[in-house]
Amino acid sequence: MRAGTRRRDASGMSLAGLLVIVVVLGGLAAAAVVGVNSMTSDNATVVGTSPSTTAGGSGGAGSVGLGGIVAAAAASACNAAAATATAASSAYFASSGAGAYPTKWSDLTASAPPIYALPAHVVIDPKNPAALDGNGWRLTMSGGGTTAPAFACKYPSA
Repeated sequence: MRAGTRRRDASGMSLAGLLVIVVVLGGLAAAAVVGVNSMTSDNATVVGTSPSTTAGGSGGAGSVGLGGIVAAAAASACNAAAATATAASSAYFASSGAGAYPTKWSDLTASAPPIYALPAHVVIDPKNPAALDGNGWRLTMSGGGTTAPAFACKYPSA
């Protein structure tokens, strides 16, 4: 080989590059499985500010396996909605001329633009206007009026 020339017959990818691709694809597959299972989950777990399993519940946030992951995902979604609702209720109090807190979800969602936008696949329970039903969780508003409302998460939503 002459000085200053390169070999052009080397091609392909390194073993490290192939390993990175396999790890990324595995992570995407795991995320897809968790996402699909969260839509059909039947875990019996109740949350306050963090996930905790109920007595006799199976597949809760404290258990090992996919059921525990799904329960933790439902707890995270509900707690995120509760934190957002707490901030929205403070905004409602500040913007209402009457100096009152919301007592039902339509107080936060009926204005244009809404103070609280419902997350995807979340609806206000028609039988209980103080409850939101999400994928595997329920967020209930209590109190309101002259005091700030409290928000409690529970799942399964049934």
